[in-house]
Amino acid sequence: MNDSTTPHDDPQASGSTGATGAAPSDLEDVYPLSSLQEGLLFHALYDDAARDVYVVQSHLDLAGPVEVPRLAAAVDALLERHANLRVGFWYEDPQDVLQFVQRTVETPLRVADLAGRGPDAVQREMDADWRHPFELDAPPLLRFALLRLGADRHRLVLTCHHLLLDGWSMPIVVRELLALYRGEQLPPVRPYRDHLALLATRDTAAAERAWAAALAGFDTPHPVAPAVAGAGAVEPGLIVRQAGTELTARFAAAVRARD
Repeated sequence: MNDSTTPHDDPQASGSTGATGAAPSDLEDVYPLSSLQEGLLFHALYDDAARDVYVVQSHLDLAGPVEVPRLAAAVDALLERHANLRVGFWYEDPQDVLQFVQRTVETPLRVADLAGRGPDAVQREMDADWRHPFELDAPPLLRFALLRLGADRHRLVLTCHHLLLDGWSMPIVVRELLALYRGEQLPPVRPYRDHLALLATRDTAAAERAWAAALAGFDTPHPVAPAVAGAGAVEPGLIVRQAGTELTARFAAAVRARD
C-alpha cells in the first residue's frame, strides 16, 4: 500500500500516541474482509489488464446554483462520518488480506465546466471517469465530479468501487451528502466494524457443511453460460425490449397471484 507503514507493523493502529510521544499514525483502523469483499477483490485483481467491471457510477442532475467549497466540505464530512469509505486494501500476502482505514484522505471532488458542449461531451466525461481504474491500496475508492452544464445546471457524478458500496447503500450516501451540503445535523452512525464483528460470529463450519451437501455430486465446473466461458470480463450494458401485451398481462397475473 502507499502508506510506508503496513497494518502488521504499526503499533499505533488505533491512532493513540505511545510513551515516546510519537505522532498519531495515518492508519486509523484495520478490518478483515467480508466474504463478499473477498470475492470482489479476487475478481478485481484476477485480470488487472482488463477494465474493472466492479467500478460503478451514478449521477444526479441539479438545478440551481452549487457552491463548490460547500460541496467539498460536505464530501469531506461524509467520508469522516463513514470510516469504511476511507478504506484501502492490503493484499501483498494472499493468505492475510486486510482492509485498512486511512485517517484522512484528499477530497475526492473535481469540477469540470462543460457548458455549451452538448450531451456527447458530458457522456464522454462520465465514461472517462467510469473507465479510470482505482488503485485498490490508495483510498478513497470513490470520487465525485461536478460537471457544469450551463447557468445553474450541474450534474454530480459519483464513481466508486463495488468493494465500498452496494446498491442499497448508494441512496444513503446521496441522501446524507445532500443533507450535509444543506448543513443538517445527522445522527451518529453504527460503525461498519460492528457489521464485520457480527459476521465473525456466524458458524462457518455449519455453512461449509450445508454448501458441501448442496453441491454433492458436482466434481467439474458447470458454467451458467457455456458459450462465453473463458471470454474474460464483459462490460455491463443496458438492453431494452418491449414485452408485448400478452406477456405483460401474464406477468402481471403471476405477480398478483403471489401477492
